[in-house]
Amino acid sequence: MLKETFFSTLGKYSVTQKQSESYWKEVVSCYSENGRYYHTLTHIKTLFDQLENKKHFFQNWDAVFFAIVYHDIIYNVSFYENEEKSAELARERLSNTSFPSQNISLCVSQILATKEHSDSESSDTNLFLDADLSILGQNRI
Repeated sequence: MLKETFFSTLGKYSVTQKQSESYWKEVVSCYSENGRYYHTLTHIKTLFDQLENKKHFFQNWDAVFFAIVYHDIIYNVSFYENEEKSAELARERLSNTSFPSQNISLCVSQILATKEHSDSESSDTNLFLDADLSILGQNRI
């Protein structure tokens, strides 16, 4: 369901099938890198599953969806700018679509919020962060 939603959501924003496939391959490749324990595609699918059936609570589900997909795409245990690099990649990819610039900024801010997991003025961000932290109570996936 995650892959299908990725393609259908991108498709709303003037993205070709070829471009969607390229982005999806990148997502799968990054989340499948060696050395990832929690920050895997399974984590992304879990977040999506937790939040997708509650998307009616979100003011901007598409921005949250892209934050889910991209928030851990860059991950190196010894690198201190994972969130910034992940947000930068999300901005680059989404800027090549017709996704509105204010929504790109919202998505980027949600990704950056995962660095500290502090309360936000945005209920969308808070719900996303709560779901992201739920991994801490799980066994290694």
